[in-house]
Amino acid sequence: MTEAIANNTSADAVGRGAENRERIVAAADRLFYERGFQATSFSDIADAAGVPKGNFYYYFKTKDALLEGVIDWRRNCLKALLDNLNRTYDNPRERLMALLQGLCAGEDDIVRYGCPMGTLSAELCKSGHPLRERAQALLEMIRDWIATQLQLMGQDDPLELAREIQTRSQGVTLLAHAYGDHGMLSEGMARVRRWVESVLDGRSH
Repeated sequence: MTEAIANNTSADAVGRGAENRERIVAAADRLFYERGFQATSFSDIADAAGVPKGNFYYYFKTKDALLEGVIDWRRNCLKALLDNLNRTYDNPRERLMALLQGLCAGEDDIVRYGCPMGTLSAELCKSGHPLRERAQALLEMIRDWIATQLQLMGQDDPLELAREIQTRSQGVTLLAHAYGDHGMLSEGMARVRRWVESVLDGRSH
């Protein structure tokens, strides 16, 4: 009986530890997005996560280790999004257009803080951070998924077209953020979608 109690206590501790770690990563993900990686301190994250500062280093010894956790978190979220599109839509064209429509989700955040993946990658590139390529891989993950949909539709040079779609989309989010303009985001992304439709219909190049 004593052993069973000890095992339950240990399992509870492991569960709490995993929950605390997830709360820390989620808080860091949000703060890195809102304030930037460099401008966010361990203290800021501990307060936002509701984790005692003294326990923080048990989960993450360095800020770079936490950044790595955030990048992994975003990768998992992105994979879940793309997997859901793959399950929801049988047609690759519908999948692609649903993704482009979804890029305006969280419009207020995009206008205020920019694209979460684009801004993080840009910040890490400016400082030459060793994890910059891992952040860039998130953008490449989206690009490659788009290229796969285009390939399934029989488009010539799907990777190059995927790059162009991503370039236009990122350009819209960058300018909407720079100007703090909601209309620039919604109207700009609508133009991107119309352009993609015209390319898929063979009306534009």
